[in-house]
Amino acid sequence: MKINKKEEQMGDMKLKNEVPKRLAPLPGERGKSIGKGTSTDRAGKLTAIRSAEETRPKRTSAKRQQIAERLAAAIAQLASGTEEAAKTGQETLKVIEDTAQTTQEIGQRAAGVLKIVQGVEKAAKDGAVVVAQAAEKIAKVQKMIADTARENDLFIEGIKKVADQNTQSAKDVSALQKQAEEIRNVVQTVLGIADQTNLLALNAAIEAARAGEHGLGFAVVADEVRNLAEQAENSAKEIQGLVQKVREGVEVIVKEVQKAADQGKQLAQKSEKARDAVKPTVEHAENIAENMENIRKFQEEGGAAAVEVVSGCNQIASAVEQQASNAEEIASTMRQIAKAIDEISSTSEELTVMAEDVKSGAGSEKTAQELAAAAEELSSTLQETNSASQQASSTIEEFASATEEQSSAAQQIKRRAENIGGTANNVSKNVGELQRSVDKLAQLEKNAIQDVLEITQGIDKTVEIIKEALKDIEGLEDESKRIDKIVDVITNLNVQTNLLALNGAIEAARAGEYGKGFAVVAGDIRELANESSRSAEKIKDVIRDFQEKIHQVAQIIEESNSNVMQESRNGAKIREAFGNIDKSMADVKQIATDLGKIAENQIKEAKEAEKSVDEMVSEIETLATSAQETASTTQQQAKGINELAMATEEVAALADELQNI
Repeated sequence: MKINKKEEQMGDMKLKNEVPKRLAPLPGERGKSIGKGTSTDRAGKLTAIRSAEETRPKRTSAKRQQIAERLAAAIAQLASGTEEAAKTGQETLKVIEDTAQTTQEIGQRAAGVLKIVQGVEKAAKDGAVVVAQAAEKIAKVQKMIADTARENDLFIEGIKKVADQNTQSAKDVSALQKQAEEIRNVVQTVLGIADQTNLLALNAAIEAARAGEHGLGFAVVADEVRNLAEQAENSAKEIQGLVQKVREGVEVIVKEVQKAADQGKQLAQKSEKARDAVKPTVEHAENIAENMENIRKFQEEGGAAAVEVVSGCNQIASAVEQQASNAEEIASTMRQIAKAIDEISSTSEELTVMAEDVKSGAGSEKTAQELAAAAEELSSTLQETNSASQQASSTIEEFASATEEQSSAAQQIKRRAENIGGTANNVSKNVGELQRSVDKLAQLEKNAIQDVLEITQGIDKTVEIIKEALKDIEGLEDESKRIDKIVDVITNLNVQTNLLALNGAIEAARAGEYGKGFAVVAGDIRELANESSRSAEKIKDVIRDFQEKIHQVAQIIEESNSNVMQESRNGAKIREAFGNIDKSMADVKQIATDLGKIAENQIKEAKEAEKSVDEMVSEIETLATSAQETASTTQQQAKGINELAMATEEVAALADELQNI
């Protein structure tokens, strides 16, 4: 659009040469008459014509000068506006290029944040798997503890039942002492009867001696009765010895059973203590399960938040990538606009030169034509530039609006990232409580195992005591059977004694007067024999009751022993169950340790994610603010270019007007 200065000067020279030619008389006209009249008239008319011709160029030149001045002023204003637009354009371009660079950096930041939160998401998923496995194991341990606690309650009730049985057995065995004493008293009666019978037999022998030949039969009977009395006395003494053994055996059994009863009471007390020790294990197991459920819930919330953050970061990363592309396109457009403004500025300078030439009168008609053409071309260029500027302004406004939306979305992501940190802290808190509960539960389990061990050891001792008591009871039963047999012997002796006494009475009747004393003795012997038989029967009755009582006591103690043996087995099972729980607690401890590490890692990653998201949010907010400012600057630039376009249209109009003069 540059114009050659030499052509402008030549044009001006032509214009200056042409004016006189137009004003000079036409060829052949000089010296001729223009019309009728005198020479003076013709001279006057010619002067008037020449005067009119000279006046018309002056009026045209004045108008041309006026338009040229207006044109020069408009072009000067245009040049000034163009310079300002160029300066503003460069500043705007710098801001937009910075914005494009920042957008790219935010894109890289978003990609980095995405990678971090993807790590958080993976950690949350991995943690959720571990938590699920841990929850399953802890649920099993909790069930084991609850089942063992119930079994322990039954075990304790069984021990208390055994203790009650042993106490009752002790009372029943104590009753045997009374019966043994009763047997001893009856035996004493039998011994007394035997002594009396022996004395009567001696008296019978004396009476037989007195009777002489008539008392020979009496002597035989007396001798037989004395033998039977001695046998009865010996049997009674044997029973007396057995009864003493029975009494001693009963005392031993009473002590043994009482010891078992006392042992049972102690075990019952210990079992209550064990029950009290086991109760907290159930409570702590429930606390652990509750902590585990809280951990699972918070882990799930953290995982969900991580998924949302990942999704949001993906969207932002994608949007920022598109924004970066848009920003680069805007920057490219603004570079073209800046280049166009530079060209417009250059053209404005050329127009200024042309306008000054026209204004000073140095310019030719061709210069005016070139000025008009240049102004028209400049107007067209500015219209295109104005359109591009308006489009760029609109695009930047859309960019700013999108960035604002991204800023809002980033704020939501920030809150979600904070939620991840919050849930991670909650997980860590519950893991801490879980670890404390696990440690406490482990100690309680060890205490419970020790309590059950002591109880089962006590049960084993009780079993041994009861076994000894049962063995001694068997001995009592044997002794009672022997007494029973000896009583049968005494009864038989009494029968024989009674028969002998009857024979003695018959012999006494035959002896007549000589047998009267013997008859009295025989009657006394029969009476003693009958009394001895009654005592024997009483002994048999007492022995029978004694044996029944022993049998009952034996059954009770046997049942108690069976129950004790069962509780011993139950105790062993409970010990085994607590042992399994103790082993499982080692796994639970490891779980708690693993969860602690996971929680610690999640807190660390959550903090890193939160920091990265916070930085990204800050950068996006800064970008949003910058984008708004850029949009405002671009609007001002577009407004300035629009004003330039209007100014150019005025220049073009003045140039056309100048050309048409």
